[in-house]
Amino acid sequence: MGAITGFFSSLLSFLIIAGMYTGFYNPCKAQFVPREVTLPVYEGAAITIDSDYVIVRGADAIPAERTAAEKLQGFLEEIGGFELEIVTDDAPEQAKEIVVGDTDRYAVEYDPLGQEGFIIKTIGDKIVIAGGKPRGTLYAVYDFLEKFLDCRWYSKEMRVIPRRDTVEVPAQIDELEIPAFLSRASTVARYCDDVDSALARRVNEGVDIPVELRGAEYGGLAGYENGHAVNVLISQAAQNAGQLEAHPEYFAKDENGAPYTGYTNPCLTSEAAIKAYAEYAAARIDGGAICVALGLNDTDVYCKCPGCKAVYAEEATGAPQFDGLSGAYARFLNGICTELEAKGGKYAEALISGYGYAITEAPPKTACHDNVIIYFCPIEMCYAHRPGECTQEQTRRTFDVNFKGWAEKCKQIAIFEYPMTTEHFGIPYAIWDAMPEYIKLYRDNGAVALINCAGGEEDANFYVLTGWLYSRLLWNPDADVEELYQFFLPPYYGAGWQYVREYIRIASEELTGRTIGGVQYHIQCQQGATTVGNITATNNELKYVDVLWARAKELAGSERQLLNVRRAELSWRISKADNFRGEFWFFNLPPSRTKSSKQLHADIWDTGLTQHAGDSQYVTPEDFEALQLQLLIPRYWGWKQLGRENEGNVHSLWDLLLAMLN
Repeated sequence: MGAITGFFSSLLSFLIIAGMYTGFYNPCKAQFVPREVTLPVYEGAAITIDSDYVIVRGADAIPAERTAAEKLQGFLEEIGGFELEIVTDDAPEQAKEIVVGDTDRYAVEYDPLGQEGFIIKTIGDKIVIAGGKPRGTLYAVYDFLEKFLDCRWYSKEMRVIPRRDTVEVPAQIDELEIPAFLSRASTVARYCDDVDSALARRVNEGVDIPVELRGAEYGGLAGYENGHAVNVLISQAAQNAGQLEAHPEYFAKDENGAPYTGYTNPCLTSEAAIKAYAEYAAARIDGGAICVALGLNDTDVYCKCPGCKAVYAEEATGAPQFDGLSGAYARFLNGICTELEAKGGKYAEALISGYGYAITEAPPKTACHDNVIIYFCPIEMCYAHRPGECTQEQTRRTFDVNFKGWAEKCKQIAIFEYPMTTEHFGIPYAIWDAMPEYIKLYRDNGAVALINCAGGEEDANFYVLTGWLYSRLLWNPDADVEELYQFFLPPYYGAGWQYVREYIRIASEELTGRTIGGVQYHIQCQQGATTVGNITATNNELKYVDVLWARAKELAGSERQLLNVRRAELSWRISKADNFRGEFWFFNLPPSRTKSSKQLHADIWDTGLTQHAGDSQYVTPEDFEALQLQLLIPRYWGWKQLGRENEGNVHSLWDLLLAMLN
């Protein structure tokens, strides 16, 4: 009976989707009407900051507190046109002071603040801005400027510092903020951060943030290292240097006992390997590391020696594949921690990080050492639905079994998320409805860190917004999401921001991951634009969204805001093109469709978007013309999609067709 029901559900779903694509199924959609939104305006008593004020820092302030005072001085000069003097707390006290960091002017209870929590407080005409060491005071300065003086830092391309004749802040301020996650590497648009936008977003980790943040003057990083790092002893380079011959016991073995070569993993039960990795970790700790990454490599090669196979059997939990492997890995990491613990001191306190990923995604039986931190990687999850609402088997297993299992076995759990499609950076990947709820799920299950696996270098498909939302929600998962949108969208997209907000809503709540004819569709980071669950819309819904973008562009007040809107809209147009919808409908007259195709590609380059995927660029405008790609569907606009990593291998339409056939 279930099979028959499933067949008819699938058939009905197919017919409805076919109707959407052809126009036979096309329910009416009322036009969007922006609601009245009154952004909060403070009208109470105020303190006027003028040239009579001084900025006070501690005479023995740490470098990051000195930077905080200087940043506040510089931005107040931009806002009000006056430069406040910076004095130390051994100078005589004055009536009008902005106290920055740890001073003798105000006793701050620092223990609850940790390294990054902060307070902002008014006491009469005095303003106190102070936080935990080393980064809290820096974050407090940017929070003060954002909340009370309407400054915005979005990326290295855009900031908003309003000029004011009178610089006023509320007379009654009493702010206390402490982050929910200790490590926050939330960048989605890689390399788009400058120092100010990264500090305003309170990002404290990741390989993509400005290198200056690693220095003491900006507070350094949280230090939660992760990575595919076991190749420090078993890399191809190590093999070439004779490591394999000298220490074959370090390497994973095949069924015949022969060590694997190339991109491999270690033998997880080798005592010699455990001791060698512990010595490597100790050397890193001597260099200042507080967490040493020893994640397994991104391969399904694992050891099949008798010792490892015996542990796999002991650790078996019934996982559908690689059963028991994570248990052997947990024992391996525990052994390294035990070796370090025996050394005592800083070695006994340092963390060792690993991955709950791919071959080790299933949880172990063995509990992890207190100093092990596991970065759980939900790469197979569906991002279209909120936690508990997704019927996809992989998603249910990812969270109901694997994530919760690791969280139970590991005192410190972290998340390695995938908030973008790896196949085509420019297509819609509408995770915004589910994202806040998953961050709460992580927090509620003890996660202390999150990093985004993201390779985009440009603001395609709302990447700047998505990274900003991650940073705010990792700081406070209970933040009002609607207030966050109202904080970010108006300055970034202009007066038509509500039309952009409506697109975000309908794309993530209605058009993505739909249940059609009883069949629920899903999205996943390794899928492309033509996946049904990604965007599934009737013709009237297409027209509805087209109007949203038209109005948003009409109302953008500045060239910068218009550029931001155009970049965001491109993901919608690319989705239509890849699926032959709207102006790209396959049965449109060829001149009309090819004109739309050509215009879309021209707009991609005109708005500064060049990156198609992590290892591929969009075809250049010159090659686009030479190859006559406007005759083809846009999914072939990236060199990777053309079958070549090197664009020089395709010179004509004939070469292109041959490449596609190979």
